[in-house]
Amino acid sequence: LYEKDGLDAEGQPIYQAILEINLPLTWKSGMLALFGKGQQYQLFPMETSLSPERRNTAQIYNISNTPIICKAGQTKLNLAPYTSGTVSLNDVQSDLQLEIQCAALASETDWRLVYSGSQTVKKGRFYIFLLTPDASGENYRILRFKAG
Repeated sequence: LYEKDGLDAEGQPIYQAILEINLPLTWKSGMLALFGKGQQYQLFPMETSLSPERRNTAQIYNISNTPIICKAGQTKLNLAPYTSGTVSLNDVQSDLQLEIQCAALASETDWRLVYSGSQTVKKGRFYIFLLTPDASGENYRILRFKAG
């Protein structure tokens, strides 16, 4: 990803690289999510192919600068900023409302509930959930993608 960094002597734009990513050789299909705040950017490559090891799972990404703890179904996740964790959906018999609750670190010892809701998931699928703060930063929302 490049941004314009002025003009050369002929008046042509000069571009400077601001983000670079190397995709693994095993990459089959996926999506790139770009998140920015001011001059800081994070680029997330997310594999979306439905491989056997991804079937019946959900990947939850913490798209924030704050540590997050989540409970999704029976799975507990500790998500550092800009990391993800995997939730097993093996208990899904047909359609299931996956209950998700997440709290953000508010101070060194205090956590604050920032998301509580449910997502419908189906057996045999792979899902990507992006947990992102709203404009105020007080609450979070989930952007959901059905992969595979």
